[in-house]
Amino acid sequence: EPDTHREWHAAVDSDHRHFSDMVGHAAKWSRTFGKKTLLGGLANADPNFLSMLHDYGSLEHFDAVGVHGFPFSFEFYWEGWPIRVQRLRERLDWCGRPDVNIWITECGYSTWRHDELAQARTFVDALGAPADRVYWYALDDLDPKLSTIDGFHSDEREYHFGLRTADGRNKLLLRLMESHELSSIPNTTDCLYTHSKFESNFTLITGAFADRAASRVRDSNGRNLLFDNLSSNASLARALANRDPLRVADVMDEHALRDAAAGASKIMHAALVADTDRPEWSYRVNTIGTLNVLAAATEAGIAEVELLPPESNHPIIAASLAAAAELVAAYRMKLQKSK
Repeated sequence: EPDTHREWHAAVDSDHRHFSDMVGHAAKWSRTFGKKTLLGGLANADPNFLSMLHDYGSLEHFDAVGVHGFPFSFEFYWEGWPIRVQRLRERLDWCGRPDVNIWITECGYSTWRHDELAQARTFVDALGAPADRVYWYALDDLDPKLSTIDGFHSDEREYHFGLRTADGRNKLLLRLMESHELSSIPNTTDCLYTHSKFESNFTLITGAFADRAASRVRDSNGRNLLFDNLSSNASLARALANRDPLRVADVMDEHALRDAAAGASKIMHAALVADTDRPEWSYRVNTIGTLNVLAAATEAGIAEVELLPPESNHPIIAASLAAAAELVAAYRMKLQKSK
């Protein structure tokens, strides 16, 4: 990323003359030996950077230009790939290089906020980009025991760009790739992406066992909003076939949970897990997730919170399920005392 101060020392080479000389000669010799050349990815997609290299005479030695983009992970204002690529395309044409390809050499989305559907939608947007190639970043999350380029856990986003978690669990996008044709993924993500819900007097149902709870509510002529992270293939299949409004999110995302709970009259909390391969993770989800549910219920003024836990004999998981039950009981008791 030569157009960022973090990657190229602007104090030493403020006008990028040294950079241009270095890469220009390298590209010239590479092409002399029959190799095609790629200009390293531009982080900011600044067309003036290409004009500068053109003025210095180094742009003529490149066959492709790389550009990076991390929508809504590192770039919270995102104009879209068509605009970003077209801006570079127009400048290359102006420089007399319409033959140069444009490659997206880094694109990805960090799921540090547990929003795996957003990662899938970012991938879909990259698929539709008017670029000659796209390279996705990355296959696996970074091992939490390692440091990033900026230091040890100085930025949690850096650790969650993979299609798989650090402990090997496939995220939603990778599971969609495994079960669907690539061409069908855009339509599938559109089916899953809906924030539609009732304004009031509905039941918010969290978790993978939500179909059981949803049937109960429908049988009593009630209305549901399902809240699920689709962490299993079974829950994904149910979501694609389901007729209830769906919010794809995780109970560990307290902000998404509070937004979904607004206007609800009841919460049925089934987003509790009993993964014996990951008991510590299960403990965090069951306790912190339940706390987030109760915080959302408090903010929305919801008196009725029902817990629908799985069963487990694992000591750590059983303790977390008991803790979740105690938290809900304490919440009910607090409401009774306030009446």
